[in-house]
Amino acid sequence: PSRSSSSSPPAKEVLESSSTTAVDLVVSRRIRNLKKKLVSIEAAEKKQKSGEEDLNKEQEEMIANKPLVLALMDELEKMKAPLLAAVAEEVAEVKKEAEKKAEKKAAAAAARKEKQEKHVPAPAPPTPTPAASAEEVKSEQAAA
Repeated sequence: PSRSSSSSPPAKEVLESSSTTAVDLVVSRRIRNLKKKLVSIEAAEKKQKSGEEDLNKEQEEMIANKPLVLALMDELEKMKAPLLAAVAEEVAEVKKEAEKKAEKKAAAAAARKEKQEKHVPAPAPPTPTPAASAEEVKSEQAAA
């Protein structure tokens, strides 16, 4: 389906949205991966408590790292909102600077155009005629 250009968000909104979405995506993926790791840890703990199987060294290390995984998840969740706010602020600053630059460029172009419109070239000087000979000058003076 084709979307009309009027339904598309302005470029500045796309920039801000894509930047914050990218940060959100990275943080959310990391949290999701840590949650998967936590599920694996909890499954290993369950096996350990039931005594069904002996845990291998890797599973024991996973269980030992549970506090670290929980701390990382907690820290990422706490950082997510401030990170998104910081990115949005940075994008707004960049956008503001770009607008200032565009305004300066437009003002300079308008000034150049105005100067060109005001400056009407002077009429070209008449083309010089070949120099008159001394006799012609004397005959013109005598006639006068």
